[in-house]
Amino acid sequence: MPDVVFTSSISVEHRDEVERILYFNDNQAKVVGAVEVVTARYGMPRIRVIADRLCIAMEQHEPQTLFAVAVEGERATPIGAAVYLREGDTLQVLFVAVREDYCSDGEQGDVGLLRRIVAELTGIARRVRGVTALSIYFGRPTPTRIVIRRPARS
Repeated sequence: MPDVVFTSSISVEHRDEVERILYFNDNQAKVVGAVEVVTARYGMPRIRVIADRLCIAMEQHEPQTLFAVAVEGERATPIGAAVYLREGDTLQVLFVAVREDYCSDGEQGDVGLLRRIVAELTGIARRVRGVTALSIYFGRPTPTRIVIRRPARS
């Protein structure tokens, strides 16, 4: 089983794979309602190249990107991506895309990629001062809100 690592940008050599995950994903029909709502409000995600690295940008917003990458030996392959931004006290996750074979019913479903992406985003939200919630469009037109719990200070 490959290791999964998370990064905010990846090499430009992975452009075709990222396009496939974001724009040509066989699971898009399952999330069309959410995609319509998000694109109407925030615009379409666009793949950009900055200093030979890929990131995902929006027309009127400056989101962050979280890529999930499967690492096997020297080989690194993008398998998922999340696009998010901060709105007030909320980390708003606009898009989450998972390569089909890493979905829960795919060959690599036991990796639990969506769960791991959400856990990583929750960790990011915990580290951002003033963020109290994570809001994610899980394929529905209304997002799921997750309250961020921080460990009690000793």
